[in-house]
Amino acid sequence: MNSKQIECALELALTLNFGQAAENLYITQPTLSYHIKTLEDEIGFQLFERSGKGAVLTPAGKQFTQDLRQIQNHLQEAIERGQNFGYRYNETIRLAIFDIKALPILPQAIKIFSHTHPNTYIDVQFNATDALEQLLNRQLDIALAITSSLPNITELEATFLYQSPIYLVVENSHPLSTLKTAKSTDLNNQTLMVSQISPKELKEAQKKVISKSQVKTFNSPNHSSTITNILSGRGVCLVPGFLKDNTPNLTWIPFEETSGIACSIVKRKDNHREVVQDFQKLLNELLQDN
Repeated sequence: MNSKQIECALELALTLNFGQAAENLYITQPTLSYHIKTLEDEIGFQLFERSGKGAVLTPAGKQFTQDLRQIQNHLQEAIERGQNFGYRYNETIRLAIFDIKALPILPQAIKIFSHTHPNTYIDVQFNATDALEQLLNRQLDIALAITSSLPNITELEATFLYQSPIYLVVENSHPLSTLKTAKSTDLNNQTLMVSQISPKELKEAQKKVISKSQVKTFNSPNHSSTITNILSGRGVCLVPGFLKDNTPNLTWIPFEETSGIACSIVKRKDNHREVVQDFQKLLNELLQDN
């Protein structure tokens, strides 16, 4: 499979018209048909049902082109990272964090580090669900992780970075929005949004509220849904401080009955690169200053 075959398949999947796809790619229609046919022969299944100049994705073709587009995007990202690296850097630090809000000092850290280590490139991945696997495979140098969620893996070591508070989040016009701090009994007769993918400490805080006050619960699958539900007046929620942002019309109230959520920097024990240690030290210093 080559890049031209991939390009042709993805363009035809968008237009579903051989003539339009060929025009968009600045090639002839027979050339487009040739690339599609050779690709189908290579992979062993049909991508498109043909009808005159039109085309319809087969079920297998629909799934394949969706996966192919993700591969193409990853390839383009890899090319761009390589171009950045080759242009001016001779070392790279590969870092994964789950959200920029979880490490707001990161841009400042990168800026400072670029002056002290001008030949080192900081390559940041966001929302990397396989960060630990990438660390084990040496595809990452360091990753930010919730300490309580870390499995006991001999090859990895975790260094405490900061303690994230937990907040009660309500819509600005909610009766609880005037509270300076919140406790479980303040949530009597409220609807509390909960999630099965919450960190251990957050689940414990939710259980404490449920046991101490009369609340209804409402399952929310992710943070974006939670914020939408809060703003829609459907309920309130306990949220980690590392997800705090400037979304309008929300009030974030410190929740008293928890010590928060510990977050750590994780790396391989055998990663002794000096630039990695220097960057980790800088992150700690900036967090202490803030």
